[in-house]
Amino acid sequence: MTTVDAQFTFPKILKPIPNFEALYQGQPGQRVIAFPGGIDQKSEAGIVGYAPNLQRGVSVPFGSRLCIWIPICADANGVEIVYRYRFLWRLRNVTDFRINREPYHLPDQRYGIQDTSVVPAADRYVIVSGSQQIIYEQVEPDNQPNSTAPGTVRLRNQWFEVRGGTLNGGSPPFDASGNETIFSQGVLDPATFPGAAGWPLFNVFRCDAEGDELIVLCTRGDTTEPWNFQVGGFDNGFANLYGTGGSTHASLPNLGIYVFSGSNP
Repeated sequence: MTTVDAQFTFPKILKPIPNFEALYQGQPGQRVIAFPGGIDQKSEAGIVGYAPNLQRGVSVPFGSRLCIWIPICADANGVEIVYRYRFLWRLRNVTDFRINREPYHLPDQRYGIQDTSVVPAADRYVIVSGSQQIIYEQVEPDNQPNSTAPGTVRLRNQWFEVRGGTLNGGSPPFDASGNETIFSQGVLDPATFPGAAGWPLFNVFRCDAEGDELIVLCTRGDTTEPWNFQVGGFDNGFANLYGTGGSTHASLPNLGIYVFSGSNP
């Protein structure tokens, strides 16, 4: 008999920059929104060797098993909206560990190519990022058992599509008094999202941490309309979960993309 003792951390909750609704309003729907939002801590501190616009990431234990909860951004009118999420991984160096005790797997603190877009040219430490991949295998090139023809696998960037819209997958169960029960609360207002507020509102899956940091990028997947977070707008459901819902409520710090890290097999 095999037993599994799954030990997971408390979640790191990823949210965009606090003012994303104002900054992205009217921008093309393909302009990505980053989770977590903001600039890297070393960049904010003005430490030499770090670009002033280096994107912030969230530290994860390289090689650990992650459990990811991504919310479904429901639309009050039942319109299905597809949001696409792309996972970027980043390696940090020993300097990051020395300054902030962050995970690192680049053992040297070394400068890479200079940034000559600024005057004077600035030295930059090597910090590399990569994208989660899907591996596609082609059909076997030759069915002869002694063939030496090479096979090919192809790597393609992986996107995770999360579909919103109407979440009602049937009728809810009754309690002993004949009232319909709900599975979630405090996420959506039942008066605004009557068909979705009480239903499961997250897609849950697991993956391995492929770097020292995780950055999640999001775009709208099925339309070229601009981002519109205002009340009645195409992306108001997105704003409800990640922001202020078009200035209808305060941003909720405990709602976002949940990242749990663990070491279970």
